[in-house]
This record gives sequence, structure tokens and C-alpha cells, in this order.
Amino acid sequence: MIKEFSIEDKEQLFKIIKQGIIIRDEDIINYITHKDSKIIVYADNETGIIGFSSFRIWGKDKNKADVDTYVVPSSRRKGIGTLLYNEIMKYTAEINLGFINTRFRVDKDDATLLYKKLGYKKWYGEHDLIYNGSEQPKSNLRFVSYEDKYFEQYAEGQRASYYEIRKAYDFQPHLCCELEKKKRDELIKNKEIKQKLYLFIWYARRDSNPRPFGS
Repeated sequence: MIKEFSIEDKEQLFKIIKQGIIIRDEDIINYITHKDSKIIVYADNETGIIGFSSFRIWGKDKNKADVDTYVVPSSRRKGIGTLLYNEIMKYTAEINLGFINTRFRVDKDDATLLYKKLGYKKWYGEHDLIYNGSEQPKSNLRFVSYEDKYFEQYAEGQRASYYEIRKAYDFQPHLCCELEKKKRDELIKNKEIKQKLYLFIWYARRDSNPRPFGS
């Protein structure tokens, strides 16, 4: 039975999302509560939730969408994934979408055949690396928390670092992190910036002013 996601489904959905998508625990809440997201689940009377599908609208013109669909391995090849996908796409019927993106793991439970069947073409792949080894030795490099005074240098670093790959895979815009007040204010208001964004400071020989090198 397909139904809309409800808060009572949260724990079961957490487990399934982590199986189908590489995502950090702290990002799952935002994933399921984002104001532009819609989630439906497939619930079995005996085993509970065995699959889900979601979409999130994004882009400056709100004409792009991320769509995720996942069914637990023991319940596949029964048409559940296709049912979920077709149902979630009904919510986009009145939106003039110009682009739909999906993602899935290929290291296990590869869903390539399903998405090819649904008409998708491969765009790009990414590698998520997780380190579980021993604690690394302390570094002498100097890192500082992001501050507004570093905005121009930070933005230029982002644009220069990612331009080639964004152009190669046609990520729009090719130059990310616009040098504009809106982006600057967004960084200032983001409460997590101080905790998660750090800059590497280096000094030029003829210039004693610190310059952010990267993040």
C-alpha cells in the first residue's frame, strides 16, 4: 500500500534511507522535512515500510527536481519501485520541469537497470569516502572559522576550484558561489557555518595580510 510519509514512519524510513542513499545521520532530518520535499512510502501489512520515493524541487526558477526511489532487496522485482516512482511523479504534473535528477548506490543493490527502464541516462558519478582508521596526528597548518571578512576570497576559491568539473558535467551555473549580497547574507545567517566551514590561512612573503586558501 502506498501512502504519504507521516512522522510515525520516521524510524523505519531512517533505516531505509541509509540503505539506499549515502547520507549523514545529521542530514536525514533535513531530507525528510525540507519544505520543497514530498515523500511517499510503500507499507506492507506484516513487515512495515519496504520502500519509499521522494522528490524535491530546486533551482532558481523551481523547474528542477531530485527524485529518489528505493525498495529493500527482499521486496524487489515485484513492480514496487515502478509503482512508487510513477506515484511520486504525479505530484510534479503541474510543474513545468526541465530537469530531473536521481542518485543511487552502485557498490551494492545497483538500481541502474530500473532507472534505465524509466528513461534516465547516466550523468556523473561521485565517490563518498569514509575514514574509520585511527586518529590522525595533529597538524601545524592553521585553520580558522569562516568570517564575513573572508567572503570574497572564499567565493573566488569556490569558483576557481569547481569551475572545470562543473563545466565538464554542465552543472549550472558553471561558476558557483555567486559574488552577491544574497549569497553573503546566506553564509552569515547559516548557524552551522561556524561549526563546519574552515579556511586555511597562508601568508605571502611580501604581504603580511593573511589570505584564505581553501575550505
